[in-house]
Amino acid sequence: MIVAFGFIVVYVVIAMSRLTFPYDIQWMEGGMVDHVRRIMAGEPLYVAPDVDFTPYIYTPFYFYVSAAVSTVTGVGLFQLRLVSLFASLVSFALIGALVRHETRNTFAAIVSVGLFSATFVLGGAWFDLARNDTLMLALVLGGMYVAKVVDSWRGVVMSAVLFTLAGLTKQTALAIAIAIAVYYALTNWRYGLAFVAIFGGLTLAFTLALDSASNGWYTYYAFDLPGQHPWVWAMLVDFWRLDLAPVIVAGGVGLIYLLTIWRDSWRNFLFYGLLAGAMIGSAWLSRLHEGGYINVLIPAFAMIAITFGLGVDRLAKLTFITRHPSRLVMIYALCLVQFALLIYTPADHMPTSADRAAGEHVVETIRNIDGDVWMVHHGYISYRAGKDAIFAHRMALEDVMRGTDTQIRDALAENIQQAIAEQRFSAIIFDGSRDDFILVDYYFANLQEFYVGVGEILPEEFDGALWSRTGLPVRPYYIFVPISG
Repeated sequence: MIVAFGFIVVYVVIAMSRLTFPYDIQWMEGGMVDHVRRIMAGEPLYVAPDVDFTPYIYTPFYFYVSAAVSTVTGVGLFQLRLVSLFASLVSFALIGALVRHETRNTFAAIVSVGLFSATFVLGGAWFDLARNDTLMLALVLGGMYVAKVVDSWRGVVMSAVLFTLAGLTKQTALAIAIAIAVYYALTNWRYGLAFVAIFGGLTLAFTLALDSASNGWYTYYAFDLPGQHPWVWAMLVDFWRLDLAPVIVAGGVGLIYLLTIWRDSWRNFLFYGLLAGAMIGSAWLSRLHEGGYINVLIPAFAMIAITFGLGVDRLAKLTFITRHPSRLVMIYALCLVQFALLIYTPADHMPTSADRAAGEHVVETIRNIDGDVWMVHHGYISYRAGKDAIFAHRMALEDVMRGTDTQIRDALAENIQQAIAEQRFSAIIFDGSRDDFILVDYYFANLQEFYVGVGEILPEEFDGALWSRTGLPVRPYYIFVPISG
């Protein structure tokens, strides 16, 4: 229990150290802020892709929740991370509450929460980032908890609404909602019909409304484009061999729970079996898509943590039933082994004073450039430097360029190249990685015809600073300025 608490405390300390850090910890965070700024400016999110703005391939609820918070506190990374931090703590509470409700075992509940918090790094060190994953998870877990605990029409309505909001936060929740619909249908067909009617009706209504308001661009980004991305067939095996290997003990204990519970409680077997299949299966499917980073594993880890706690309680009760309480020592040893497999170094995920100083140098450099600056990977940084214009984020552009619609792709490439030919930007700043410091694709094919590289934005004294702490290891790196006529 102490070890489990320790992992929870370590996560909270890391999250608090990052909450007010004003630069990207993961390279897409600034683009999330740009989405919220558009909402607060009354501009649409889902528009034709171009150099001014191209949206991420996400549904919009996280952006609107963050915008609501930002109306009170102002817009920035802090506000979006605050939403995610709160959602992560709600997720912890729901995992613990669900296991405690099923087992009446506080130890098992704490072990479950501790295990999930210990998967922080396995899921990309993502829980508190300005990303939509954690809010989606909190809504999914809320829908699961209500479906399991509140056996009434009120529970069905609440669960359907929560799953609708989860799907409007990230599309992954839709697959998990199907599992809940099947559970309801097999245990109470009237509840099943009601859940499908409410969830399906609300989801369809929101989809039609968003699609109508965006002239069809909403479904292009939210559904069509993700389905066009290539498959990574290696993940058929690597998902199990690499992604889930560090939680093999917890997975085994959870499997024991499912295999031993079906005779005692068919409803529990059905509920947790369906949800395990949906949450782990959706993570597997996401990893099979090109661009699916390890953050997509978070729902799988949440489900494994829940079944781990249930399994620990199950093994403990079976031990007492067979009058071998000494075997409890083996259960505790299993817990310790699992937690030992997840030990990480907290400092690796916490920004430093050098990171802040490097960020301030970048901001000051941009502030001293007259005119618009396109931070290809970090639009929000130029906003901090006093630039009002928002320009497209590289990841959003990459998503379109990985799609199969050549007409949209070519139109976007032409739009970018025209802006470059017009020398619309006083500077274009690319990110770099440790292995490939400049990333220029065919849609920047005419860059060196109209712009010239003038060097790195950060001096040597900042060589180890401002690198993203998770995801693609990049930072603002190389400046291009217009070639004078």
